[in-house]
Amino acid sequence: MKKRILLFILILALMSTHVISFASDSVFTDIKPTDWFYNDVVQAQKEGLVQGIGAGKYAPNKTISYAEYITVLVRVLGLDVTDELKGNHWASQYMHAAVKAGILTQEELIDLNYDKGITRQDMIKYTCKALGVKPITTTETIFNDLKDKNDEEVGLINTAFEEYLTEGVGRTPEGLRIFGYDRQSNRAELATMALRIKAYKEDPVEYKKERAAAREAADREWEQKYGAQIKWEQLKKTGITSEDQITPEIVDILREKAVGGYKRDDWKILDDKDFEGYKKAIIDDLKNVEKLGSVPVVISKYLFYETKDEFKIKTFFVIVNGRESWIVSVGKSGNKYKVRDAGVLIKDIFS
Repeated sequence: MKKRILLFILILALMSTHVISFASDSVFTDIKPTDWFYNDVVQAQKEGLVQGIGAGKYAPNKTISYAEYITVLVRVLGLDVTDELKGNHWASQYMHAAVKAGILTQEELIDLNYDKGITRQDMIKYTCKALGVKPITTTETIFNDLKDKNDEEVGLINTAFEEYLTEGVGRTPEGLRIFGYDRQSNRAELATMALRIKAYKEDPVEYKKERAAAREAADREWEQKYGAQIKWEQLKKTGITSEDQITPEIVDILREKAVGGYKRDDWKILDDKDFEGYKKAIIDDLKNVEKLGSVPVVISKYLFYETKDEFKIKTFFVIVNGRESWIVSVGKSGNKYKVRDAGVLIKDIFS
């Protein structure tokens, strides 16, 4: 009888353990598996780096406070706070531990508003202090919104970028990186930050290797998505005055703009040897047009199509004086090239 009772108790204990383990996977009621931050929150909570705000909620959209962020840093360092002085604030012990660890100064401990939203530059400052990362001395400004900031802050944020501890918040329409100075982050982002800081602390070399690959992939994706448009915006200022400016990245844009927004599906690409013959014929002919002798004429092997008849007349879209699109038709007989027709199609392809 006693054996049966003991066996029953053991089964109950195992069932209880299983239930607790299963429940911990759910973590919080206000996040769901489809959220981009879900896995990071679950993992950070399991590792004891983040906690909820009570009532089973995580509050992913709530702004990170100074107390929350510094508490995470103390947890990442694995500091024991049980012997620290307890105050009226829930984070008092963590804040005192942060002073001992050199994350905070005594003056900051006294003056800091624990519940105020922490700025991104202060996140970097305290993170670097916690990890022992020293600022580099540099005149370079990686982030465009730091140009008017003091050298110490810029040096620290540049260091954090080089150590892959920050990527900034995005880019300007011209492609310049933006750090997000004076901006604040939310608790959804906090979980991701906590895991990355912990990974850096445990193995900086491996962490930077992984983050370097991730940054390179992100830069490639960004370039594919926005690079051509940014180069086009730059060309708006200078005009197209050289064949070198017609790079593969902007060919598709130029193919649309040069013909006035109409799509063509019969574009061709000439081989270099044949292209030079057509190019010389066009330039020689346009030099005879009034006022064109002294302006740049840009011809590209990517900007032409040909008739489908036996004559194979090639029609080029030529950029004249940086902005005008001219339509020029050229025929070939043996080794001789002759312009058959030429005229302005669009006065300003950038308008």
